[in-house]
Amino acid sequence: AVLQSDGRTIGLAGEPIASLTQSLKLPAYTAIAELDLTAVRALSARVGYRPLNRFPSLTQDVCFRAPAGLPHGRLQGFIDEFLNNAADRNGYQFKISPVDIYQPTDRKENKQMTWHIEVWHPDRTLQTSEINKLIEKLAALARTRLKAIRI
Repeated sequence: AVLQSDGRTIGLAGEPIASLTQSLKLPAYTAIAELDLTAVRALSARVGYRPLNRFPSLTQDVCFRAPAGLPHGRLQGFIDEFLNNAADRNGYQFKISPVDIYQPTDRKENKQMTWHIEVWHPDRTLQTSEINKLIEKLAALARTRLKAIRI
């Protein structure tokens, strides 16, 4: 696998060929990696300090059933854009992580995509009802714009 950051290759990772594993007496499931430490060091210079949340976050797993032709990245981009706009308006901060992509064998026209969404505010405790409304708006827009139905 090629390891990249912002489109720049910073390393390689993978399994060694069987003859190398055998000659070095490595365990059967061995991985090796090569990193460009100069590039990694340059990346670390961009990392800034972010204090821990003083207020608890709220999390929800959100699953959409979407047309099979809708790319995962397009729906994730839509969710990111929606949450960024909400963050700008309301002072939220958020983290979104993909959980699953599933396509039933008996229904090739649809696939299901799930994300774990964590939302918090740096200055106050969020109410569950507030985030539920936010996710409901997200689902309504995804349905009308992308034909992705929350399930």
